[in-house]
Amino acid sequence: MPSTSSKSHDRENGETEALDEVGDEEASSWPSWLWAIAAAYWRPALLVLTPLAALPYAVSDLNRERCAFVMIVMSVYWILELLPLAATSLVPVVLCPVLGILSTNDVSMVYMKGSIMFIVGGAVLFQ
Repeated sequence: MPSTSSKSHDRENGETEALDEVGDEEASSWPSWLWAIAAAYWRPALLVLTPLAALPYAVSDLNRERCAFVMIVMSVYWILELLPLAATSLVPVVLCPVLGILSTNDVSMVYMKGSIMFIVGGAVLFQ
């Protein structure tokens, strides 16, 4: 005759197994094909959805809000590496003149300082 402690131990194990099965069912509530699509296309989706989510800033009349749009897009691209970092660093060169924040000449002058050209030249020579 089994003791009462072994019955309670068996019952506890059975309860945890039942809870594990419920947890597995909840985790697999999405079909596997949907997980595969999400895993394959999360980068392109965020590449498009990030500017769309920040669009109210881009259509504002204030320069600071349009600049916030550029910073939001650039920071999300940079942190998640949705684009290569070199391409992400050029986002302001494209977006600032398009949004009317700065002229192309003003933006280019910031990117093409003498010290930066020295570093770029050194990098080109060492490759």
